[in-house]
Amino acid sequence: MKQYLRIYSSWFAETAQLTDADKGQLIDSLLNSLIMGEDRPPEGNARFIFPQLMERARRENETHERRKAEREAKRNDRE
Repeated sequence: MKQYLRIYSSWFAETAQLTDADKGQLIDSLLNSLIMGEDRPPEGNARFIFPQLMERARRENETHERRKAEREAKRNDRE
């Protein structure tokens, strides 16, 4: 399970039209989806950007898990 969510500086421009409340709901929804497995899009305008950011976070998580498995396999091969 992923223990963190990377927030990129590019998100600043992508979320510029959102209110602070919408941004908070967006982050909460991303964390709930990644950590708790709850796929609940946020309410308000954040629901429009949620799918793109969620997909990026999932791809990043998959890449992280794959690399982690590869490192562990290499470590086991050396032993």
